[in-house]
Amino acid sequence: ARFVDADFRDIEGNHTWTREQILDEYRQAAHVIPDHKIERLASDFRFRFVGNLALVDYLYEYKENFGEVTLNETFRQVDTVEHRQGKWVVLLSATVKIIPDPPVAKVDSASFDDFAGEYAWPGSQNVDTVARKGGKLYIQTTHEDSATELLPENADTFFTRGGGVGPLARVTFVRDRNGRVAEERV
Repeated sequence: ARFVDADFRDIEGNHTWTREQILDEYRQAAHVIPDHKIERLASDFRFRFVGNLALVDYLYEYKENFGEVTLNETFRQVDTVEHRQGKWVVLLSATVKIIPDPPVAKVDSASFDDFAGEYAWPGSQNVDTVARKGGKLYIQTTHEDSATELLPENADTFFTRGGGVGPLARVTFVRDRNGRVAEERV
């Protein structure tokens, strides 16, 4: 606790925790509950130093076991740390839950030709260009430097790697009555 600033804030989702709230949570968790175990694993550390500040970016895995039941969650956390009077003090933590991508579906890549084309965004100057390159499908939006691979979730819905279940990570191609692709929905 002496390495955590008195004005510390932990931002998790839509909630901000103070130093005292975090310390109270740890005090309560210290009470032993039968068949209850909490594991925390931090990995994939990246550091950036700016003057006397350091940004620490890492994966934070949380596992809670109740007998044979295990709850797992993975987060990306960024801590802001300041070097003060010879020691590093945590000022701020920001945590975002990582939602895994869906499984990649097995789809005949020959069907990717159906999706190739340009799709205008309604009410915008942006256009998505979808192209098949070999056995893969790619999308590139106006002003993007490079195309992004689309992975099949099913025959007509695709996702981008690392997008989890976020709506901007999905592209669904809508077919008309004749089975031709008529539009794209993001």
